[in-house]
Amino acid sequence: MARRPRPLSLLLPVVACAIGTVQADEPLQFALRAGSHYTDNVNRTATDEVSSTGASAGVAIGGQDQTGPLQYALFGDANYQRLDNASTGKELRGRAAGISTYEFVPETFQWTLAGLFTQMRADLLQADSVDNRENVVTLATGPSFTSHVHGAYAIQANARYTATDYSERDLDNSTGGGELLFGRDQPHEGFVGIGGGYFDVKFKDHVDPEALDYTRREAFVRTRLRGAKTTLSLDAGYARVESGNQEADGPIVRLDLTRGLGHYLNGTITYSNDFPITQSSNFHPTTNVAPDESQLTAGPRQTQTMGVYFNFRKPRTSFDAGYYHSNEEAQLGLTGKRETNQARASVSRWVSARSELELYGNWSDEDLKDVNVQSSETAFGLQLDMAFGRKMGFYALVEHRDRDSTIPTSRYKELAVSLYVRYGRVDPSLAEGGATAPLAP
Repeated sequence: MARRPRPLSLLLPVVACAIGTVQADEPLQFALRAGSHYTDNVNRTATDEVSSTGASAGVAIGGQDQTGPLQYALFGDANYQRLDNASTGKELRGRAAGISTYEFVPETFQWTLAGLFTQMRADLLQADSVDNRENVVTLATGPSFTSHVHGAYAIQANARYTATDYSERDLDNSTGGGELLFGRDQPHEGFVGIGGGYFDVKFKDHVDPEALDYTRREAFVRTRLRGAKTTLSLDAGYARVESGNQEADGPIVRLDLTRGLGHYLNGTITYSNDFPITQSSNFHPTTNVAPDESQLTAGPRQTQTMGVYFNFRKPRTSFDAGYYHSNEEAQLGLTGKRETNQARASVSRWVSARSELELYGNWSDEDLKDVNVQSSETAFGLQLDMAFGRKMGFYALVEHRDRDSTIPTSRYKELAVSLYVRYGRVDPSLAEGGATAPLAP
C-alpha cells in the first residue's frame, strides 16, 4: 500500500488544543525520553522472523483543569523509532487526545476546540504492524449557546465542524452540523431536555468505496447529571442516515455513567447503539480506550458497544481493569460485519521511594463475520521505572505478544525490550480527566 506523505506537524493541533488553555497555576506535565529497543520479530510475520535493534525518542504530555471559564483535558504519548531490518526504516507510535473549552459569557456562550491523534489497522485481515498501521488525525471545533427563557428552562444550540485526515487511504472527510435542544438547565447539576440534530458528512475524494457522502438526522432525550460521586451522560432517541435514495434508521442510545465506589475506587459503564459520524465521538483523554481503535469502515455504519471499567488509586498502589465489546455493521450499500471483545488489566506498585513496578495484560478477539475470519491476540508486559534525581529517571519495558488467526499470514509472536532514560514524568491518572459528555455524537 502506497503511503501518502503526511507531515508530523499533524500532531501539533492536538497538543495545541489544550496548551493554549493552560493557566499559570495549572501547568502541564511533560516527559522526554531517549533510548533503544529490541524486537525478535520487527515485521510481525508468521514465518521468517527478523530481529531488530534501533534507537528511539519520545514525549509524553498531560494535564487538566475543570474549573473557571477556561477548561481543558489533555493526555498524549508518542514515540519515534528507527527500525533496523524492518520493511520500513522508521515509524511513529502513540496516541494523543485533547479538548479545551472557553466560556466567553458564563453559562451562555462557549467555544470548544478538540483534537485526536490515533492509529488503526488499515487492513483488518492482517495484524497491527509497521506495514499495516495508519495515522488518523481528527480536529473538531464549534460554538455552544444557552439562552434561559423561563427560570431554569433554556434553549441550547451548538454547531460543530469536524475534519478527519487518514495517512494511508483516501478517506479524508469533513462533517458539519449541529444540535438544538430545550430543557431544564442547572449549570451546577446538569441538563434534562429534548432535542434534535443534523450532520452532513462529505469525503474529499471518492476513490475508495467507503468514501460515501451521507447525512444523519436524529431526535432524542438528553440527560446530563453531575453529582459529588456520580456523573451521567445519556442520549436516547431515534436516528436516520441517508445517501441518495438509500437510508437506514433505528433507535439510538448513548450512555456513560461514572461512579465513585469508595475513597480510592471508581467505576464506569458505557453503552451505545448508534450511527456514529466521527472516528472517535469522545475526544476526552481516557485510559478506557480499547487497545485496538481500528474500525470496520469510515463510511456509514451502525454500532452497538458496551464497556465496563474500574480504576483503583492509592499513594503507592494502583489498579485498572476494563472490558469492551462492540458490534459494527456497514450501512447504505456498504458491506461488512465485525464483532470485537477486548480486555485490559494493569497493576502498579511503588516498591521503593524511587522505583515503580507495573505489570499489565491485554486480550482481544475479533470476528469479521462477512468474510468468516477470526483472530485473537494477547499481550503481557512488565515495566520498571527508577528515578535517580528530581527529574531524571530510567525505565525498562519487556513485552510479549501472541496473535492467532484463521489467516496463517496474520499470525505472529513477538518479544520486545525497551530501555530509556527520561526527563520528567507524567501522572497516568491525568488520562482519566475531563467530562464524560461527548463533543459530538
